[in-house]
Amino acid sequence: KPDIAMRINPLSVLLICLMSLYLISFVFVFIGKKIQFPLFTFIVIIGLLLSKYNANSDSFDHYELDTTVRTKQDRTQLKTYVKDWITNRKAKIEQAEDNAYPILFVSSEGGGSRAGLWSFLIHSYLSENSNNKYYKDHLFSLTGASGGGAGNAMFFAAAQQAELDNKTIDYKQNNTTFNYKASTIYSKNYLSTSIVGLLGRDFFKSILSLFPFDNRGELLQSEWQKAYNEVFKSNSNDLEKEVLSFYSRSDTSGFVPPLLFMNSTHAQTGKYSVISPVDFSDSKVFSGYFDYINKIQTVKFIIR
Repeated sequence: KPDIAMRINPLSVLLICLMSLYLISFVFVFIGKKIQFPLFTFIVIIGLLLSKYNANSDSFDHYELDTTVRTKQDRTQLKTYVKDWITNRKAKIEQAEDNAYPILFVSSEGGGSRAGLWSFLIHSYLSENSNNKYYKDHLFSLTGASGGGAGNAMFFAAAQQAELDNKTIDYKQNNTTFNYKASTIYSKNYLSTSIVGLLGRDFFKSILSLFPFDNRGELLQSEWQKAYNEVFKSNSNDLEKEVLSFYSRSDTSGFVPPLLFMNSTHAQTGKYSVISPVDFSDSKVFSGYFDYINKIQTVKFIIR
C-alpha cells in the first residue's frame, strides 16, 4: 500500500521492487524450462502487445488528463491584467520612497524536491521579513518548471488562499528562526510511493488495465495535499484547486494577485507550453508558446 511505502527507505523499496520483479521472472523461466517452452519470452511479448492495446483503448485513462475544466473565472488578456495590477497598487507606487517601487519577477528552475523546497523557502523568508508586502505589493509573477514550479505553486496557493480568506499566514514552524513550514512539508518521504507506482502498481496497470486506483502522479498530489493541510492547519484542499479559482477577485476593485505560470513542453510539437491564468494571445512576447489551457483543455465557463 502507498501509505506503507512512505515509511520505508526509498533504496529499500527499490530493492524490494526489483527483487520482486526478478522473482516473478525467475518463476516464468523455471516453469518454461520444466515444460520446454520459452514462457518468459512469451509473457514479455504478450505484455508488450497488451500494453500497446490498452494504451490505445478508449477505456484506458490511467495516465490521461481531464480534458474538461469547469471554472467560474474567465481569463483576461495579459495587457489588461498588467494594467489592473498596476492600478491596484497605484497609491503605493506614488508614495514609494525615492520614486522607486520594486516589481519582482520570480523564475525558478527544476531539480525535484530540492528545487521545490528552495523556492518555497525563499518565498516564505521574503514574505515573513516584509510583513507579507513581498507578496501583496511587489511580486508580479512566478514562473518555473518541474520542482521549482511546484514550490512556486505551493507558496502561491498558501498566500493567495490566505488573502481570499482575509487571514494572515505564518510561514514559520513554531516561530523558530529559519525553521519554516516548507521544510516540514518537503522533509517527508514521497519517493518511495513513486517507486512502488513505477515498478509495481502502474507497471501492471499499464499491461493488464484491470485495477482501478490512482497513479503515482495522483498519489504524489494527495500526499502533498495531506502534508500541506497538516502543516498549515488547512481543510480547504488548496493544492487541489484549479489555478483560475484563485483569481476570482482579480480586478482593480479587489486584490490583483501575482501571475502564476507553470512551464512545460508540448510533446507533440516540441513547443514551450505554458499554463497561464491570463490569455496571452495578444502579446508578441509569448509568440511561439503553446497556451495549455486554451489549446489543450476545453474550458467550460459557468455563468455566475
